[in-house]
Amino acid sequence: NYDKIVGIFSRQSGKSTCIAIYALWHSLMHEYTKCLIISPTQEQSDLMFRKIKAFLNDNPELTKLIKRETATELEFLNNSMIKSLPVGNEGKTIRGHTADLIILEESAFIKDVIVNQVIMPMAAAQQNPKIIQISTPFSKNHFYQATNSDKYKVHLYGWEHAVRNGIMNQEYILEQQEQNLP
Repeated sequence: NYDKIVGIFSRQSGKSTCIAIYALWHSLMHEYTKCLIISPTQEQSDLMFRKIKAFLNDNPELTKLIKRETATELEFLNNSMIKSLPVGNEGKTIRGHTADLIILEESAFIKDVIVNQVIMPMAAAQQNPKIIQISTPFSKNHFYQATNSDKYKVHLYGWEHAVRNGIMNQEYILEQQEQNLP
């Protein structure tokens, strides 16, 4: 059980789906918790948020647990909530939030200054905050540092995992590799 997790995923390998299921489970199993899905844009945050709503809508018993629902927020009868937010260019619009579970979707594409000065302080007042950073690698920024930190449990899911689990097609991968040769 780790409080800080980093997931390095190949593109289209199911990272958002996997973490969406976890966010929903966490919110339903823990009273009075707040889960924030944070990404560079509202559209990226909403992609994961819509997956959560789809899981709820596919299970009528779970929909009975919703107290309030908006386009970017779910509140449950146990007083837990899930909210999707964009960081934008400076992170100004997300200041002031606190959360028990912070999910940084496409974390490698969020500016270091926003992560360090805006997002990480959101967990400071919580008892046992969980921080999950998921992304495809991009540069040697905060995400890269987290993948090399002993404070994070690192999970690596390359395209090989996606092929082995039937998420991706091996022929397509080989075709893409051939097209990208120098």
